[in-house]
Amino acid sequence: MTNIAERIKTLRLMFQLNQKDMADETGFSQSYICGIEKGIKTPNADFLLALSVKFGLSFSWLVNGFGPMLSESVVSGIEEGKMFLFEVGCDNMEPTFMKGDKIVIDPTGKELQDRGTYLFDINSRKTLKRCFKIGEHTFKLTNDKPAIKNNDLIFDSSMECLGRAVWMIREIDKGHANISTI
Repeated sequence: MTNIAERIKTLRLMFQLNQKDMADETGFSQSYICGIEKGIKTPNADFLLALSVKFGLSFSWLVNGFGPMLSESVVSGIEEGKMFLFEVGCDNMEPTFMKGDKIVIDPTGKELQDRGTYLFDINSRKTLKRCFKIGEHTFKLTNDKPAIKNNDLIFDSSMECLGRAVWMIREIDKGHANISTI
């Protein structure tokens, strides 16, 4: 990506947020975010710091596109065993996640949030699902692939949340990888 406006818009879309949702997540106005994405406004340090902290981004990558996208804390979390990799084995989450993608799972992030993606153990099978809040304490678990939306589930005590998906690693061609936030 060539500029900060493109990186910010891409991040927003990867998290499947509209501009209002991103505004709510960061504490900045929707018009401010819109102006940044259109290249009319320059993001200030407070906004960039909020994005970096909220989404686990390397500040250097966010500001100038250099270095790894992941912050050192996310990388060290993987290295220290605080986070783990899960390889996607089916296509039920396409187009967001493809078979073979590696997903970084944060096992401390088990509290379900609206629009979050989580790894679940359902009937002794590990599967990624997106969560949508449908009641005060009720979540619908769904796939991203439109053709198989009919197997939505309501989260209950028979299911175990193993952690929140925080990063995706996708091989784009032999020997190269693309790392993205979720």
